Amino acid sequence: MTIYELTKYTKETRNRNEIVEGCTLDDCNPEIIEKFTDSDEALKRLSEMPKSKAEAFSSCGMTFYMVTEYAVEAYEADEDGDFVSGSDYYTNGEIEIID
Repeated sequence: MTIYELTKYTKETRNRNEIVEGCTLDDCNPEIIEKFTDSDEALKRLSEMPKSKAEAFSSCGMTFYMVTEYAVEAYEADEDGDFVSGSDYYTNGEIEIID
């Protein structure tokens, strides 16, 4: 069965050029918001999430960005809902950069 997992990803970066759609998908501890078995429901819920953004902040005289992005990960799962294979991601669009 295919599972669609709505997830919040975050990443801190110093390099503004790294801020592109999907740049947070390597987050080691993403926040799973909700799981679905229907892709239309998952994508509808994704469209209701806040817009992805990167907010600038300063530390030790340097500028950093905290990037927050929402995405749906689609993967094949066993009968218990555990990951088996695949990973397709659908994000909620471009990331707004707030300097």
